[in-house]
Amino acid sequence: MRKLQNYLEIILVFLSFTSCIQEDLVNDYVEPEFRIDTENPIPERIGLDNTYQFTASFFNDVGQQTNVPITWTSSNTGVITINSQGLATAVGTGQSVITASVADDNPKNNSKTITKTIATLTVDEIQEGTLAINNARTSPMAIGATYNYNADYVGSGTLEWTSSNPSVASIDSASGLVTAKSAGNTRITVAVNDNGSLLTDTTELSVVATQSKQASLSGSYGLTGTVTFTSSSLEFSEDFGVRSAPGGYFYLSNNPNSISAAVKVGGQVTERTGTWSITLDNININNYTYIIFWCDPFDVYLGGGTFE
Repeated sequence: MRKLQNYLEIILVFLSFTSCIQEDLVNDYVEPEFRIDTENPIPERIGLDNTYQFTASFFNDVGQQTNVPITWTSSNTGVITINSQGLATAVGTGQSVITASVADDNPKNNSKTITKTIATLTVDEIQEGTLAINNARTSPMAIGATYNYNADYVGSGTLEWTSSNPSVASIDSASGLVTAKSAGNTRITVAVNDNGSLLTDTTELSVVATQSKQASLSGSYGLTGTVTFTSSSLEFSEDFGVRSAPGGYFYLSNNPNSISAAVKVGGQVTERTGTWSITLDNININNYTYIIFWCDPFDVYLGGGTFE
């Protein structure tokens, strides 16, 4: 009788894992992409003779961040020139399309390079007697982050930058480099004495304690709820739930179907409900798009969500 009981227990365990196998997703291809540094938003336009520094990371066709040289190209070098480090310089008025490319190391592809359009920049001639901030920031900054403001101006005066609330964000008066100090709002002002006339322009800046994005979870074994992703933690919502998941672990990934280039976070999760968190070690939230719940013993997908 004892042998029969042991045999039934083995069958039940086997069935639980085979149900896990039914969720397997074998296609791990994702579209390769260039991700632009979110702390350095791309302007739609810049003034003649001004510069902009492009910064990007490349993620290959399995979602893995890869340290490969990026080749930057301008479609109209009479308007924008761009060097090998991504520094664009406005040399003429008009428009130019900026592209980035890397060598394609996938042997299954015929193409030798992966090329993506990054931005279209418009260069305007700067009118004398005018002053305008040309890269006003539209997204909040996280505490500790920096951002370099620029302004369009032609003349002999010296630009001076100020912050209305230096405890929220301080700014170097000469360079326009702002540093986020604490959560809140401030007004950034640039001013210049242009032949006796005071020219000014302003823009609003918001600073948040930490940047975050969320994903709605769904999948096998009753996986449900939402999770908030910050650089220091994954915070699971009150309605989180999962039941009897065999060998379940959470991963951060750029591939919704695979953990081959993902990072495992936290310990095994079998059955849990309600709020809880996983501590992270200062992870860049721009580096991951998906959260995956994965069955480690059989290397298969159980569920997950997309960060937005």
